[in-house]
Amino acid sequence: MSIANIKSLHYDAHVKYHRRASGSAVKMKYFLTHNERRALVEEVGVSCLVLFEYYLRLASTENAPITDSEAADYFGWNERAAMRHRLKLVKHGWVDIQQATLNNGRKVYFYYLGKEEVAQSGFNRTQLTSDKIALPSVD
Repeated sequence: MSIANIKSLHYDAHVKYHRRASGSAVKMKYFLTHNERRALVEEVGVSCLVLFEYYLRLASTENAPITDSEAADYFGWNERAAMRHRLKLVKHGWVDIQQATLNNGRKVYFYYLGKEEVAQSGFNRTQLTSDKIALPSVD
């Protein structure tokens, strides 16, 4: 099973802090403002909005698996539709998913949610050779 480290939108008044073992704090915002919601709908549509808000809800659950199949089950979509909406969010810079491998071989996924977090993540979309970004499978 993979560990999901989730970062969220920029700092705002409603922020929850999580402490890591190292003692550093992680700020997380679990909602969209009215203007952010409107901008997201204009860019990617209502289906992507509900998927993005689903991701934000999962951000409040430590190590929650974020997969296309889980999202499809939750919304009653087929897995292809969930993947299509996720890729649209990635393409428009609302979601970024990065994978790293630890020294012990364990894979870790980092999820960046929100325009500012994706921009700060340093993810280079021009390096993508495919429109598909694989998500972890839940064992």
